[in-house]
Amino acid sequence: MAESPKPKSQLNPALPVEQADNLERANRATSEKAIPESISAENLLAEASPLGFQDSATAASSASVSPAPAATSPANAELDAELKGELANAALRSRLAELEDQLRQCQTELHQSRAQQQRSESQFQGLLDGVDAAIAQIQVWADGRWDYLFCSAGYELVFGYSAREFLAEPGCWLNQVHEDDRAIAQTILSSILAFHPDAPADQRTFAVEYRFFHKTTGWRWISTRFHQQTPIVQDTWLVNV
Repeated sequence: MAESPKPKSQLNPALPVEQADNLERANRATSEKAIPESISAENLLAEASPLGFQDSATAASSASVSPAPAATSPANAELDAELKGELANAALRSRLAELEDQLRQCQTELHQSRAQQQRSESQFQGLLDGVDAAIAQIQVWADGRWDYLFCSAGYELVFGYSAREFLAEPGCWLNQVHEDDRAIAQTILSSILAFHPDAPADQRTFAVEYRFFHKTTGWRWISTRFHQQTPIVQDTWLVNV
């Protein structure tokens, strides 16, 4: 701090009074000038207070705590790709196992269905074979051809020819029809081709009579009833005989 001005009585007595007054004013001016300089210094110290240092330190600490984004190394990227591949393969294996189970279930159901169908056909064939009548189903095409789909055992009783002979040779029936009655074949064919799938049941049935040569007993009169079924494909007719 600046030294307090001394009273005039303490000044150098050897100096003249006028010089002593000038020196006192100079000391007083110097003292007044030092006061703002000391205040200015105190202000500077206040700006650098502990609170200011604490704030700066906190900001620096906060900046250092924030994690920096880690760079993905090639090894990590390869590991991620392997893990994703293993997960995808596991999902595919699981789905494949499900599909295999479904396939086995379908195969089992199909096998059971076929077995049931075979039993039903066997029972149906047994009923047909137990009837003293010739029962068959034929397939007729628009060009006049026809094939036997099946024949009952009664065919041999009625016609003298086994079902196997009729199935092996479709012309077996017509060859044994009396020559005067063979025109009936064209009548039968025309009637079958005239069938309409949507026609009422009574309009899809007709009957004919003709002479047929039995293999063991000779000529006999045969009465045959035809009934149209739903066709399998276009220009094809199913007929029960």
